[in-house]
Amino acid sequence: MRRVNFAVKFYFILILLTCVLAKLKKEKERKKVVKLKIENNNLCTIEGNSAPFHCFCSDGTSTTNATKAKCWVFSGLTPEHSLWTLFSTQPHIIELNVMVTPMGELSFIPTNGINNIHPYALANLTKIHEIRLAKNRILTLNPRAFAHLLNLSLLDLDENRIFELNRDVFVDLPLLKKLFLKQNNLSAIQEGAFRQLGHLVELELSTNSISILTKDTFAGLGELKKLFLSYNKIIMLGDLTFAELWILEELDLEGNQIEFISDRAFAGLTHLTKLNLSYNKLKNLRSNLLDGVPAITNFDLRHNQLETLTFDNVKPILHNFYNESGYFYLTSNKFVCDCRLAWMHILRNETKNQVIRETLDELMCHLPTVEHSNGRIATKSALSYEGVLNRRRHPSEGFPNTGSVGEGDDDNLYDEDDDDYQQESSLQNRLSILQKHDPYLRHLLQIPLSELPCANETKSSTQSPRIYINTPSYAEINANRCLTTIGNFPTVLSCCILICVCLT
Repeated sequence: MRRVNFAVKFYFILILLTCVLAKLKKEKERKKVVKLKIENNNLCTIEGNSAPFHCFCSDGTSTTNATKAKCWVFSGLTPEHSLWTLFSTQPHIIELNVMVTPMGELSFIPTNGINNIHPYALANLTKIHEIRLAKNRILTLNPRAFAHLLNLSLLDLDENRIFELNRDVFVDLPLLKKLFLKQNNLSAIQEGAFRQLGHLVELELSTNSISILTKDTFAGLGELKKLFLSYNKIIMLGDLTFAELWILEELDLEGNQIEFISDRAFAGLTHLTKLNLSYNKLKNLRSNLLDGVPAITNFDLRHNQLETLTFDNVKPILHNFYNESGYFYLTSNKFVCDCRLAWMHILRNETKNQVIRETLDELMCHLPTVEHSNGRIATKSALSYEGVLNRRRHPSEGFPNTGSVGEGDDDNLYDEDDDDYQQESSLQNRLSILQKHDPYLRHLLQIPLSELPCANETKSSTQSPRIYINTPSYAEINANRCLTTIGNFPTVLSCCILICVCLT
């Protein structure tokens, strides 16, 4: 009996000790948490290795007068974490730089999803000027992700994983001037996404997957001056695509897949001075495409598939390329050597702009081919072309003028044995290399203006059926029929006499 009583007492004491130890452990942990909260009462003085992020401040630390903060994000940072509330301890920050460590992750922008702790995690930073969140892993921008930042002027979200831009992401940002979203996965921009950014000056959307633009895509951006859309997947530009951008000065559309541009795509852009359409798939331009953009001084059409560029195409802006401030790039297209390019000769001879002169000097075109009855393929005035191209000129003489090479030009030719002119110019050397791959490739300005064939000239008259560069006119067709009838008149007359003899 005594043994039983002893065992009961022993177990009772053991249970009591266990309860006491558990209570002491809980109290110790509570004091540790309180101490941690007391230590982490300032954004610039976060302590402890377990903290998911640390901030280093300048111009003030322990007090509330810091103006710059650089924060490093480690693991374990959630939208509900209490550390977000510490931004309110430094209300004078004007520059915030958030970076993610190799082992860290930041896949969200804190918004009103953390209502229990801090409805707008960045909203208290009313004096902040710049926020840089580039090179993170941000996937989604929820509504009001950036709201009530009254002095924010720059927002950098480059090189993230954002795939869609919804409405009301940017709210009450009255001084925002620059927004960078380059190199994300953007494929969709909701209409009105920028409607509340009425003072934005520069918008960077390059290197994304944007394929469709409408008039409402850029609604509200009445003060935008620079728009970068290079290296997206845009195929066409419809009417009034940029109609809301009244004072736009620079538009970059390089490296898309643009095949068609509507007549009024650039309508209303009277302040546009720089237009980049290089590295697209344009085969032709509408004759009145540039009527609404008379101020363009920098025009880039390199690396397209243009077969011609007529005087009517460039007439609204051509006057801007005669001074030294303009730039006009045309190389690496598929131009045909004909009189539709004759205006380039005149521009080359009259412009004061050395860059434009060099661009036109290097411009290549393909001779229109003519197939003769003997099966050989040649070109109109082919011998004249070769004569011009093979002449050796002194560098001081310049390029051929707009006239043809006439007789009596022996004074301009050089002795083949002259040591000063044994080597051809680099321009001729490049042409020789290219002609090995394409024998009909020529430098446009080395073809005399008078020898450029025009579109209404037919190919060989002995060819049957006739092939024209352009469809012949109705009058030309009737004229050819009349000539055929007159040529066959003797045969018709003989048939008539034979019929009369038979009847008699």
